[in-house]
Amino acid sequence: MDLKKHIRSIPDYPKKGILFRDITTLIKDENAFSETINLIIEKSESFQFSKIAAIESRGFVFASAVSYLTKKPFIMLRKKNKLPADVHSVDFELEYGTATIEVHKDSINKEITNYEKNLNIKIKSFKIFKIDKKLNTATIHAYY
Repeated sequence: MDLKKHIRSIPDYPKKGILFRDITTLIKDENAFSETINLIIEKSESFQFSKIAAIESRGFVFASAVSYLTKKPFIMLRKKNKLPADVHSVDFELEYGTATIEVHKDSINKEITNYEKNLNIKIKSFKIFKIDKKLNTATIHAYY
């Protein structure tokens, strides 16, 4: 299945010069959504991991399904001031500005292996997030 055909492109959104990829057209098609989740799981099978992390809000759609099917805990990476407990915060650049992402400190624990600390996964045009853990601190790097 050509999943690109299920993603709508909207030019100049949210501002001029940005080509926004709208996934609502993909997730409303049960076959395309199922195929996407299956591909993410298939691409991740060669990695050892104990948790799944994703950034809101589009990331939650995919990661929660992957978390459920792989029976791995799901860690939410949220926009600034959206999490109620103690957080690690990281600022990063977007095509159209800057953003801050936060994760609960208790979501990152000592059970994370060295392999997971340096894990980078890229699936097509999805963003890559890397979590490094050193002495109870976490850094989340966003790549495009």
